[in-house]
Amino acid sequence: MNIPNSVQVEKGELFSLSAVDVYDIDGSIESLQWLYQGRLLSHETELSYSFDSLGVYRIELVAIDNSSEQISQDIYIEVLPASVSKYYWLAVFFIFFSVVVFVIIPGLGKKIARK
Repeated sequence: MNIPNSVQVEKGELFSLSAVDVYDIDGSIESLQWLYQGRLLSHETELSYSFDSLGVYRIELVAIDNSSEQISQDIYIEVLPASVSKYYWLAVFFIFFSVVVFVIIPGLGKKIARK
């Protein structure tokens, strides 16, 4: 299987895994199973998923061919804390907006009232 053995994502980040390159050299792939802790997540070629807690999680991809033979691969997902940079521009906008609304606009009103 041509799938990465490990992936790093941020907490809550939606990630995708693809089994589009999975093939059987002497037949055809009839079924795919994406499993987490033995629970079926999907039968689709593409899996999109997210984890809300930090840690390392194991997702198993099982491919079943037309002879009912199975091959599997484990993919380890390392969930990291969300980066601060993701929210940087939101914080900058909020500070700019606050300065405009609470400092500049009231100051302009006072200047106009004095004239």
